[in-house]
Amino acid sequence: MGIRPEHISVCEETTPGALKGVIDFSEMMGSEIHLHVKVNEDELIIRTAVGENLEGYSFLKMAKQDIYFTFPATWIYLFGGEGQKSL
Repeated sequence: MGIRPEHISVCEETTPGALKGVIDFSEMMGSEIHLHVKVNEDELIIRTAVGENLEGYSFLKMAKQDIYFTFPATWIYLFGGEGQKSL
């Protein structure tokens, strides 16, 4: 399963369907910030505009903070079979 980083949205803990991760580190990329997040043993990247739903997060101390996110099911890509073909 895969999802593009720009299709993941930071949200509140109380948002229906919200998933929880821990920020491993962040990268300022001009008008965007790339959040490298661990969810259990998996890693993902969230690409978001600076300031978008990031109230309460400290950019200087973003690592090791819990973060909640969601994404539309319509943007999930499934892979499988020989050669990891897109399904």
